[in-house]
Amino acid sequence: MSACDNKSTAFKDLAMQGIASAVPKFSKAHVKKVEGQEVELEIAVREMEPRIEGGYGVTLPSLGMVGQMTCKASWRCQNPSGEIPMMQQSAFSCIENPKIDDVLYITGKSIPTGQMMHHLQFQVHTIREEKEVSICHGSSSLFVLPKPAVATGLPTPPATPSASQPLRSTIQKSPSRAVPYVVPDKRKTHNEEHTDQHAQFMLVNATSIKSREYQELIGMMQTAGVVPKIISHKPLPIKIPHRFVFYFTVLDDDASKIESMIEGGSWAEKFNPDLLKIAGKGFIAKAMSLEEIVEAMILSTMIARDSGEDPSIIPLKSDIQEFLRNKDHIRKALKMKGVKKHVRKVLSKRGTAILDRMMKEYGKEHND
Repeated sequence: MSACDNKSTAFKDLAMQGIASAVPKFSKAHVKKVEGQEVELEIAVREMEPRIEGGYGVTLPSLGMVGQMTCKASWRCQNPSGEIPMMQQSAFSCIENPKIDDVLYITGKSIPTGQMMHHLQFQVHTIREEKEVSICHGSSSLFVLPKPAVATGLPTPPATPSASQPLRSTIQKSPSRAVPYVVPDKRKTHNEEHTDQHAQFMLVNATSIKSREYQELIGMMQTAGVVPKIISHKPLPIKIPHRFVFYFTVLDDDASKIESMIEGGSWAEKFNPDLLKIAGKGFIAKAMSLEEIVEAMILSTMIARDSGEDPSIIPLKSDIQEFLRNKDHIRKALKMKGVKKHVRKVLSKRGTAILDRMMKEYGKEHND
């Protein structure tokens, strides 16, 4: 493949990942070079979003996600027709904050380390007074999932730790506890903003070209030795395409395994709309309706603006369900200056409709 073709491949992959959410006017001209295992971007800080408070520089989570995207673009250049991979164990370290007048050089690399694994690493630097200044660096691992062998889209289950017999045999012995895979019936008239009543968990912000390709979810479940029963899928209510919420349930005995996969830390960071719109990896949570997801995005924005800090450093480890049950929080958030306007910019048409319904339910709209 020629250098020109590689640049086109890198550009198309970055666009597909949703880099425009961080670099609204991203173009092929930003792809400076593609050589060997590396992809290098050249982007001025002034072109990046979201900006930190006051419009100075760019948020570090946004910069870190662009770095990871560049690594995945490097993988795609080496595997033009490969399966969509999932990212695991990402790490990010900041050396110096970028300045508003900086031009950033973001270099991402993908290095094969096994048959299905790749090591990703990126570095970001700028030039000041003719000197190279390091800004940040990061790394992660990439797991490439094989196509499922089963026609229904469910994976061929891994062997259990105690025997070589497939896990599916265990499921067949306990049919009363397994919830069957159900293709959602579009003829039903139930409120689509509510999740399936049987769903226990969800994978939020999963990336998939086709809504019924559950590769990211399947990969996570295989790692845990669990066979998911996929109930339904819905587009995540943000403007970025190919983002979904996958609702699923598992056998009673496997529920504790999924509970352990629900990452600790601040839910305000996970549902931060600025981070949701930047491609990364999805996260597991207890099942929530689309309306509750939009509420969580609004509450996260309120928390960030109320504290003046990034939500990731707020010691808010409480259960999101507690905040959702107390509607005084959403009323307060919708009255806070700038919150609705900020979230509305991220939401899709469906998400905007949900927000409008909230405004009618929780009081008349206040001016931003």
